[in-house]
Amino acid sequence: MNIFRAYNQNRKTILIIILVIVAVIILLQLLNYLTKRNLENEEVSNVTVRNEYGKNYEAVTGERKDDVIYDVQTNTIKSFLDACVNGDTEAAYNLISDDCKNALYPSINDFIDGYYNINFRNKKISYNYQVWSGNTYKIELRENVLSTGMYSDSAYKEEYYTLVGDKLNISGYVKKEEINEEMQKENITITVDSLEYYRDYLVCNISVFNQTDNDILLDSLENPENITLTDSNEVEFTYYNDELDESEVKVYKGQLMQISLKFNVVYRENLEMRQINFKNIIKNYAKYQSNELEESDITNIEIDI
Repeated sequence: MNIFRAYNQNRKTILIIILVIVAVIILLQLLNYLTKRNLENEEVSNVTVRNEYGKNYEAVTGERKDDVIYDVQTNTIKSFLDACVNGDTEAAYNLISDDCKNALYPSINDFIDGYYNINFRNKKISYNYQVWSGNTYKIELRENVLSTGMYSDSAYKEEYYTLVGDKLNISGYVKKEEINEEMQKENITITVDSLEYYRDYLVCNISVFNQTDNDILLDSLENPENITLTDSNEVEFTYYNDELDESEVKVYKGQLMQISLKFNVVYRENLEMRQINFKNIIKNYAKYQSNELEESDITNIEIDI
């Protein structure tokens, strides 16, 4: 009787408590269901689920990418990233262009060590893409922090891929241009073999043939303005002289030497180089060493490219 009396006296309070408990249970089950479904979706695709609307508009110009070209190019990008996510490094490596391989990853082991292990190994990665400019796409790689319980600076990475036919240039590598223009002066022949464009810099590959009677220096490495590139808008770019040592610009008499020069050039669409200028070629290395250089021991060579 006391139990029924207590129930009748507090019936409203008891019903509220019961309803709150039921509501909490339902909410927890709903959250658990949604979390489980999200994890299952990540395991199937690992693609960040985002609305495709707007991704085919160039971020730089706002122009709409042709739908057919966009579909073909993004399928290549997805094939590469899915292969990386699934650990199929051979399939991913086969989607990289030959020029990009030669410049950055000459072997599959170089690709595994220099790209896959850094960005994908032992990580649950999701990705997103957006047309950036022309055939270049901005790529976002995100690590699922909830799956690891840890956060690091590497949890998010932004990169740029450029399509070359059905292949990819990755790691900021944009394209290679064969040049093969040369100039000979005072028995020194310089050939501009090629230009390799990266997103944040440019590499000029040259060959120097020294037919003089002395060892020469392409530059003293004292001033970045001693070797410059000029574009079609007459903008002049300096090179990174501090990334070379003397042995890399010293050419012995009778020697043909290949040299790669890195320039402070940020890539943009329709960027065209017009000329390279070597302003401080030292024709007599022995006199340079002994501080006996005269004005006549220095020459310059300009090459239109």
